[in-house]
Amino acid sequence: MKKVLTGLVAAVVLITAAAYNLIYTTAADGDKTGSCGEKVTWSFDETTGVLTISGTGDMYTKYVPYDQWEYYQYKDEITEVVVKEGITSIGDSAFGPFDDGFTLYRKPPIYSKLAKLTLPSTVRSIGKFGFYKTALTSVTFSEGLEKIGEAAFAYTPLSGDLNLPKSLNNIGEYAFSNTNISSVILNEGIMLGGSAFRNCDSLKEVTIPTGLIYGITSTSNAPRPNCGFTQCDSLEKVIIKGGGTVAIGQSKNSHKNALGECLFSQCPSLKEVEIETEDIDYVAANGSEDSTFDMTNNPTFKVYKGSTTEQTLKDAGYLTTENTEYKKVDLTALKDAIKKATEKNTSKFTVESVSQFNKALAEAQALLEQEYPLPSEVNKSIESLNDAISSLVDKKPSNDKASSNDDFVKTEPTSSSILLPNKKVTVSLNIQNSIKKAKVIKLKVKSKTKKKLKITWKKISKATGYQIQLSKKKNFKNNIFNKQTTKNKITFSKKLKSKKIYYVKVRAYYTYKNSKDEIQSVYSKWSKKLKVKMK
Repeated sequence: MKKVLTGLVAAVVLITAAAYNLIYTTAADGDKTGSCGEKVTWSFDETTGVLTISGTGDMYTKYVPYDQWEYYQYKDEITEVVVKEGITSIGDSAFGPFDDGFTLYRKPPIYSKLAKLTLPSTVRSIGKFGFYKTALTSVTFSEGLEKIGEAAFAYTPLSGDLNLPKSLNNIGEYAFSNTNISSVILNEGIMLGGSAFRNCDSLKEVTIPTGLIYGITSTSNAPRPNCGFTQCDSLEKVIIKGGGTVAIGQSKNSHKNALGECLFSQCPSLKEVEIETEDIDYVAANGSEDSTFDMTNNPTFKVYKGSTTEQTLKDAGYLTTENTEYKKVDLTALKDAIKKATEKNTSKFTVESVSQFNKALAEAQALLEQEYPLPSEVNKSIESLNDAISSLVDKKPSNDKASSNDDFVKTEPTSSSILLPNKKVTVSLNIQNSIKKAKVIKLKVKSKTKKKLKITWKKISKATGYQIQLSKKKNFKNNIFNKQTTKNKITFSKKLKSKKIYYVKVRAYYTYKNSKDEIQSVYSKWSKKLKVKMK
């Protein structure tokens, strides 16, 4: 049965109720105060229904059955629990019964009127089954909390947004299973216990952060996959910020950027999965017993084109042409970096430093023309361009007079312009016109070895360099490569697939500075398009 959670393994020392009374019980029936730790006391206000726990240190750390805590006598009157500053932990089964196998899930709530819990910043941990099967609908967590134990809030009617403190680094197995929470945001690097949010049927959206550690779900026979959000019937959208690591017993290999097995299995309402990282390297296969995603609704997967994530999901059987949507990178920072670079007056710097600067700028501008660049490519390009700017070296002082700029001709700058090495060049109209009228000829494209493509062409006189476009489509939309080089040959080996057909074209460009010391470029006509089939 779906709602029955079975198989929790726990080592519990069975001690008689009489023994507990001898060790822990000091309050007589009817007393409104007592002890619940070595330096921790409780008091109950029957007028307000508030149970207050105060003192310093931990509540009893040894296992005490829920019905042997002194305040249990007021279980039908307590409406709120307030834990004061100074308390560092909530004991195992402090308000909820230890329920190996969840056999009590059909029975009425324990502490049937307890609806509210307030925890201070000094509490570091909440014990196993701490509030299991109570009537809690609201919990206020404070920064400082680090661990929530196994089944601590399972089978409670907790509802609304679950706001977890940033200090939290460990959520135990079944911690919030079978609750009514509607949303949750997890912290980066947190340990997510198996089935931690199982059967949360009001949950509609989940955000998975980078660096999760996917713990196992214990059973009496063997460790089982994570299944962190399995059987959440209303879950529609999942946002994945990054991959994590899986515990031993899940994937057979070690993966640093994985998603837990069975993570979103049996979530029949799932419609959208947006993955904001490009390096997911493991998910459990579609159709397997431990499938990571429920495919009942054929959800849309939003991924970065050409990324490891895309390939991983394809290999696992989740992606099709119909359910894949490619994400676009925000290029604002790259455009700003290029603008900053093109405004640089390079005449003051050495040829060598400007040459490196030109190369970084050319690569950045070529990236702008790609429809689906990867975030890592964009970030690397921005970093390289900024490094090249900061690495520009001033020329030594010279007595030479600057050459006249009277003959410079202004053309509109293009997104593919490249800076010349550090010298002023007088470009006449007839040279510009000859470049514009020129056309690259004797273009040759060869694939002699697997996944490797060599392209050559005849040089054009006075050309500064060449622009090469490579695409899977005749109209050159969604270019795989848009490169620039000063040579009349280039070799591609990355991102190419065997037996696939590609199209290639080349054109020349000439770059110069106008009278305002602005970078300008003129382009030749494109060569004819060549078609090639990879080895």
